[in-house]
Amino acid sequence: MARFGALLSIIALLIGGCATTDVTHISTPFVSEEVPWSFPIPSGWQVSTNRSEPDPNLRVGSLSTNISTVRYSFDFGQMAPGPNSGQGASEKLGPSAVVVKVLFHWYPADDSIGWNPAESSTTVAQRPTGWRDDAQNPGWAFRERRVCLADMCVWVVEWHGPDAPKDAIGWMERIAQSLQLAPGWTDPAA
Repeated sequence: MARFGALLSIIALLIGGCATTDVTHISTPFVSEEVPWSFPIPSGWQVSTNRSEPDPNLRVGSLSTNISTVRYSFDFGQMAPGPNSGQGASEKLGPSAVVVKVLFHWYPADDSIGWNPAESSTTVAQRPTGWRDDAQNPGWAFRERRVCLADMCVWVVEWHGPDAPKDAIGWMERIAQSLQLAPGWTDPAA
């Protein structure tokens, strides 16, 4: 009887979910061979992935994915807006922008990425830090968390402007919480 009740609850949730007309709740999974992570992406949001050039002079290599409510060419340049880094976020992104940044570093920077987590298939998201004011971009706020698969971790930064809509902030939090790491992934640049 408990199984029947659980089944009815699931059916009710599905019917309720299908009855909504709010398109902001429609999402598709983001999966790419370029990165070892996946997440849901809301309709209309933009995704871009960047990778640092192999350079023995860099301290670490960087692989990042930016998920945002606005179209912008995020890169590793000094002029790119970012939490507590580049200035001018409201001018470049707009004060209502919402961004999730997933970042992985490896060393040496001129080698391929060594993504080989120990035997585990469970992604563990640590609790996020508290919200912090962005010193470079007044009115903007960010928080960060580590998401790990065994001994391999990525940084996830949630960042939003002063006029960000609550539903977009909610999606930002869902993306960060539901990020999954791949237990088996091969660097396509290898």
